[in-house]
Amino acid sequence: MALTLTKDNGNERTYRLDDGRKVIVTIDDFFSRIDVKTPDGIEIGEFEFMLSSDDFTQWYYITRMYLDLSGDSYKRKGIGRKCLQFFKELTGCPIFASENDGIRKDDGSHLTEDAPSFVAKMREEGIID
Repeated sequence: MALTLTKDNGNERTYRLDDGRKVIVTIDDFFSRIDVKTPDGIEIGEFEFMLSSDDFTQWYYITRMYLDLSGDSYKRKGIGRKCLQFFKELTGCPIFASENDGIRKDDGSHLTEDAPSFVAKMREEGIID
């Protein structure tokens, strides 16, 4: 399963899925959000990030992520992976996510549904630190 990049406009990319459908991935100017939509403007999902830093480095922390606003047909297609890779490419910063500890967090960063397995896979691949 591979997504094919068909258009790159700086902070917006269009990908074609194996089944021919297209998705548009847009990163906002503040690097706080990724929106995923169809070319017709139908919302598929989003990722939200919080910028953190210490004296030596900056990183982004995922506070929300989902790709099921239009049903499950866009899940497990590689879209989430492409979103995070694109985000890291533009920001040059590491990405972190919550641990799957079962604790509900006020910032929304707790992992639910498919998120624990997605985060684990992205950590294995080195996309999430």
